[in-house]
Amino acid sequence: MPFIPVVYKRRIRWGSRENRRYNRPMSWITVHGSPGFGDQDIFALLDTGADVLMLPESVAHTLSIDIANCPKEPIEVASGAHLKLPQTKVEVTLRGRRLTVDAIF
Repeated sequence: MPFIPVVYKRRIRWGSRENRRYNRPMSWITVHGSPGFGDQDIFALLDTGADVLMLPESVAHTLSIDIANCPKEPIEVASGAHLKLPQTKVEVTLRGRRLTVDAIF
């Protein structure tokens, strides 16, 4: 199979003002709460190979997400440890595009 290069539109250059001069794939995302609970902006490391979005519990509390009642999903983290973490769907906006994703806390 031949190598096919991927070209991204509106690419943020590493070390630029848009990513706070970091040499990592970082960007602002907005996590949306239920109507009436507001949104939270987070400067986050983007892992395009991740299966789910990992958020701190403080975001769940700010957006009134009851993680005590979320189903616990088995997750293998980068260290190889196996954990059961609360998971739910959240809406996020990343670079002007709003979508629903699975999130763990």
